[in-house]
Amino acid sequence: MRTINYALALAATLLTLSSCLQKEAELPPLTQPTQLTYEATTSEISLFWAPVADAGQYYYRLENEHHIAVTKGLVKTTSVTISGLKPATTYTAYVKAVPSVDTYKDNGNSEYASLEVKTETPVVRQYEWVYDNAEVYFGDGQNFYSSKARFGLEKGTGYYVVEGYCSVSGFDFEFTTDEKGFVHPVRTSSIFIKEDPGWDGAVYLAHGLGGTAQEYVVFFDNYKDGYNNFTGNETGGIAYYWCMDPNNEWTYWQVTYGNYTPPVPEPDPIQEDAVESWEKTATAAFNGEILGTAEVAFNAETGVYTVDGWFGAGGYGLSFTRDAETGRWVLDPDHSSACISGPDADGYMDMAHGLVGKDWYTTCLYNISGEGSGLALGSDERNGTLFATVLNPARVSGQYTLTWESGPELDGFSLPGVITLAGVEVGTAQVTYDPETKLFTIDKWFGVEGKNIVFRIKNDIWQMDFDLTNSDMTEPDMTNNGATAMDSGIEGAATVWYYTEDSRSGMEGDAHAGSVWCEMWDINGAWSQYRVTWKESSWSVTGDAWHDGDKMGQATLSYDPDTRNYTISSWLGVEGYDLVFKIENGGWVLDYVNSSACISKDGPDGNGALGLQHGVADATSSTCWYYPADTRSWFTGGPEGGSTGFEMWGIWSGTWSRYTFSWPAE
Repeated sequence: MRTINYALALAATLLTLSSCLQKEAELPPLTQPTQLTYEATTSEISLFWAPVADAGQYYYRLENEHHIAVTKGLVKTTSVTISGLKPATTYTAYVKAVPSVDTYKDNGNSEYASLEVKTETPVVRQYEWVYDNAEVYFGDGQNFYSSKARFGLEKGTGYYVVEGYCSVSGFDFEFTTDEKGFVHPVRTSSIFIKEDPGWDGAVYLAHGLGGTAQEYVVFFDNYKDGYNNFTGNETGGIAYYWCMDPNNEWTYWQVTYGNYTPPVPEPDPIQEDAVESWEKTATAAFNGEILGTAEVAFNAETGVYTVDGWFGAGGYGLSFTRDAETGRWVLDPDHSSACISGPDADGYMDMAHGLVGKDWYTTCLYNISGEGSGLALGSDERNGTLFATVLNPARVSGQYTLTWESGPELDGFSLPGVITLAGVEVGTAQVTYDPETKLFTIDKWFGVEGKNIVFRIKNDIWQMDFDLTNSDMTEPDMTNNGATAMDSGIEGAATVWYYTEDSRSGMEGDAHAGSVWCEMWDINGAWSQYRVTWKESSWSVTGDAWHDGDKMGQATLSYDPDTRNYTISSWLGVEGYDLVFKIENGGWVLDYVNSSACISKDGPDGNGALGLQHGVADATSSTCWYYPADTRSWFTGGPEGGSTGFEMWGIWSGTWSRYTFSWPAE
């Protein structure tokens, strides 16, 4: 009996084993990987392939020409990068799909896909005008390590090289420069280690000096604010940049070659000519991000510039002048409320900016005019920029700017114009401005139907820049001072100088009134001036006055283009109670002196409120929030119809109420 049972058990086991073997033999292998491609550098190969169904991972192998595996491994992705390879070398790459262990056994592996790959051949650059005695400085801005190196240029590509960077053989620093002279390390340079685009474009460069703190430096390739620069030509030059060593200490690198004397920068055009004091509202920005506004002022008697609200935060001020001998703009720490400490030996100063939610101070390179920090003013004081290289505690560096009056922001308009030639009226036209395209159009130039000119203005100097495509004119004659012939439709062609660098064309004014002119050499061989002058028309409308939805009566709204004042006569429909105001940013600015309805002739209180009297029985006064920065006042429309109004705090009612005046189209 025991023998029978054993025989039955053995038969069952063999049957089960046979079934498993049959099942295992039926398992198909995975599909061979397809679309195997690669990318190469001089030392790396990156393999890519299409995903394989049911694959859990992929096995790769790279063999040299002797069929010896250089490297191998497993990845769960459909790509792999292999580094440390020899340049200009051919390899064979193999990739196969490996099944998931939960689905298949080992015999489910796919066949190998293979591909011949090759690393790139290093570029051998042919550098010319190599200087064997270029001076290389490396240090902290105070104490320098000095050495000699070879320096050259590959003229065909614009690549520069410092051979034996810091006098260490094999450490060659190649770099390029852009149109502004900023230095950019070449990634194939022998001293290049790696880059981190997320950290201000950091580039790690080795210099071979040895020591844990001197094996590399971090160059910030995104700095375009005076931290790195190249100036020179084939006779000599200078290249430099600031970088950071592994101890987070700033380091300075510089190479000087040949016989080169940097040009003396031209002085700011306004400094010696600013005989009148002025005040401007400026826009504060950091690396292009708008932060707020500040007030910039110049005192002609003292020659002192002041900023109230640096970084757009009120109460943080600057006071600075320009040194007559050096031409540098120098901050006065004792009279600048934003100053915390400094300056140090390099001209850096810690400055508070008062911005909520941001780092509480910045380090500002403030006294190097024309490089990291300075002041640039337009010749007519209508525009200017205060710029400073700053570094916050998070080691984020960039350009801080205060810019004012870079050109009026015009609303779209279409106004009638009067055309004069040599002071004689020759017709009328329509002057139109499109704020989206920033194009001006004058139809019927010279008063002739179908003859139009289209142009832009350069905001900093308000000079004309004609749109040749859409204007009735020919292509410019580049050999004759940029002149272009313009068909007047009267006596044939007249020639106008249209280039913005030429003073023979210009513009002034805004969306309310203005003038555009250009001087021409006409067909009679004489200079004459063509001018179009436009101006808003006065208008007056009658509409309904409302108070919290109740119609109170009728009032009249009038506009004076000379003063740009709006006047509501009989506001709330009560005769003798008038308001006079201007519109700024869509909100009211009341003229409380000339408004008969105003009670407070001394102006608004600290909140911008002003006491008003409207003459309605049992409600003699209310308080109006009228500043344009406040949403409690508004103005929309024009003579074609519109509405205006504001919210008031009723002194007697103790509640908010709303005054509205609306008028239909004429």
